[in-house]
Amino acid sequence: MVFCLYMFRRQDSFQIFLIALLCFISSYTWNTLRKPEIHPFYLHAGQEHGFAGKILQSGEFNDDRFTFAFQTHQGHRLWVKGRMEPGNPSARAENLLQQGNRIAFSARIEDPHQYFTHGGKVSDFLLRNRYQGMLLIEDLDHIQLHSVAPFWMQWLRGLRNWVALQVDRVSSHQPLQQLLKGMLLGDFPRNSETYLYFQEIGLAHFLAVSGYHFYFLMGLLMVLLYFMGISTPQREWIVLMVLGLYLIIGGFQVSALRAFFMSSMLLLAIIYRGHYQAHMAWSASALLILLWNPWLLFQPGFQMSFIGALLVAELGRYSWGFWILPLPLMAVASAHFHTLQPLGMITVFLFSPLLALFFIGSWLSLVFGSLPFIPLGWVLEQLYHYFFFLVKAFQSIFWSYRFISFPGLPVASMFYVLLLMAWLILKNQSLIFSKAWMKRITLGLCLLPLMLIFIPSYHPGHLEITFLSIGQGDAIFIQLPGRTNILVDAGPGPSKKSSWDPSRQCLLPFLRSKGINQIDYLILSHFHDDHYGGLKTVFEHIPMVDTFIYPAYMSTDAKEFNSQYQQFTRKARRTSAVCADQPIVLDPHSYITLYGPVCDSWYLDKVEENDRSIVFKLKYGEISVLFTGDIEHSGEQKLIESYGGEISSHILKVPHHGSGSSSSEAFLDMVQPLYAVISCGKNNFFGHPSRKVIERLDNRGLTTFITHETGHLLMKSNGSEIFWNFSIQP
Repeated sequence: MVFCLYMFRRQDSFQIFLIALLCFISSYTWNTLRKPEIHPFYLHAGQEHGFAGKILQSGEFNDDRFTFAFQTHQGHRLWVKGRMEPGNPSARAENLLQQGNRIAFSARIEDPHQYFTHGGKVSDFLLRNRYQGMLLIEDLDHIQLHSVAPFWMQWLRGLRNWVALQVDRVSSHQPLQQLLKGMLLGDFPRNSETYLYFQEIGLAHFLAVSGYHFYFLMGLLMVLLYFMGISTPQREWIVLMVLGLYLIIGGFQVSALRAFFMSSMLLLAIIYRGHYQAHMAWSASALLILLWNPWLLFQPGFQMSFIGALLVAELGRYSWGFWILPLPLMAVASAHFHTLQPLGMITVFLFSPLLALFFIGSWLSLVFGSLPFIPLGWVLEQLYHYFFFLVKAFQSIFWSYRFISFPGLPVASMFYVLLLMAWLILKNQSLIFSKAWMKRITLGLCLLPLMLIFIPSYHPGHLEITFLSIGQGDAIFIQLPGRTNILVDAGPGPSKKSSWDPSRQCLLPFLRSKGINQIDYLILSHFHDDHYGGLKTVFEHIPMVDTFIYPAYMSTDAKEFNSQYQQFTRKARRTSAVCADQPIVLDPHSYITLYGPVCDSWYLDKVEENDRSIVFKLKYGEISVLFTGDIEHSGEQKLIESYGGEISSHILKVPHHGSGSSSSEAFLDMVQPLYAVISCGKNNFFGHPSRKVIERLDNRGLTTFITHETGHLLMKSNGSEIFWNFSIQP
């Protein structure tokens, strides 16, 4: 309130900076003092216990999984994940897991210290989101509803549902519906194709309720009310009420709260004829939000919104500010989203006018959504097709975006130090610059932080193989110390029963988190869609695929693959159809030996598609890994006859997802693995892995991993030793 009282007075810029800095230091200290810890009941991991309390965040559903935030009666905040029948969630499931509902359930306690994700430790993920533990519910039916959410929560939910219904009436075109709902409700599906493209070219913030939407709405209303003859202060009060309604509809997101507070202070300054200072409004907004929830300081939405607003307020006064503006956001973007947009400001400048038309259309849909004689939907659909064509064209430009793994705190700190130096010199250039060489040095200081873009992707100094938990399918990512990236298969494509898309929700986030901008070898083991379904996502969103390798034979499945995916595989710089006995030298310490497919027409004609899989052994130092695709008994027997003990390996990627038609006794005797990895989905239709196969592996004393149990499975090797880590996906 102190900041609100003083916001109309002129303050020295340095004092304002100190006040804002004090807000952040106070919030950080408050966070440190109140930092939650993982509750010690994780020591009882694996045990079933009963829990009762309220839902803090409505459930999110992905195919056969759901998650929600929960608080017990004792005040413990927990992250709950569970399983259900595959497909879209039922109305009962959505109504049951609504924010504010009080529920009771039995769940298994999980130990978060044992798990890792592509973003780090699961325990760190929990603490960043103020969770003190992790639970697993085996079945949605285990949850009992005790009482529904308070009336005001139900009213807010009903209002948002009405807005969504009005948008749906405008057009049946789903991508357009998602775009309009994103601008009105801030509720945009993160796994959609549109969101991926928007994120990669720097437009994702337009899909949430942010400052752009508030200020555009405020300016538009002020102009309309002016021409309607409504004068001050009635005009400002009307705008303030509409902005308040927009805040409610938008679900009180952090960026919306910041924009509402700052725009409200501007309107109040106009009403009471006070002096508005953006710095003071910014400081007041930060203080109010952080007092409400100090932990928001570490959320990407808070950081991006407040850093962006401060930069606009400070740099907008300078002619060079437009070009410097995106630089301070780079480190934040790389830390949270692993994506940089070198052409971000140009993208925003080009696409903002078109997005403004959609924003106006979203508000018109609230008024005209139920009037069939107004062709609003048709106009917006035509505009969307034109707009999305431009988005895809811009995304395809080389260097329009880059994936980057977070460079670490020291590099990020140096990045901001250089930016601060450049800003101070430029701001005082009239006092400092007297010679041309000084200006050149300043320009160099401004451009130097851009080198962050060229920081190479993360590459280990050893072999890393990640067997991705991608459902019922295969996707394996291999990284060699010589900066060679290999992707073996890309998993299944989008689910036909739900919005679940493993390639967008598992494979691509994993590659992005590692900063993978180039795949040197993309190997397709055979032509079944549980292995090639994700190729579309890979070719559309990974900037460079150097060599695409596939089996050198033609079959009905191969023809079907070519008809659907040839337009994507053409994007690879090279394609190579391979047969057995073609060696691939990766670097001086590692190579690939191909054992299949046998390109003998007599053999290929008598076997099924699975037995035509590419089979190869990766050799790194003294360690070898055998990748087997989906071969069955016929393929295994052919390997034994042709190569014998040559296929012996330390690690076996178990053929055909652990099917009973594979992994014969003779084959296992010949390979003699120490470890076995089975890639399959939970409760899959085929019953993989077969109990008989598991028994064969156990009888040999192998250590067996199943991806639906371990999550992403990471193998590391220095060439003589093998180490394992496994993860779950929060």
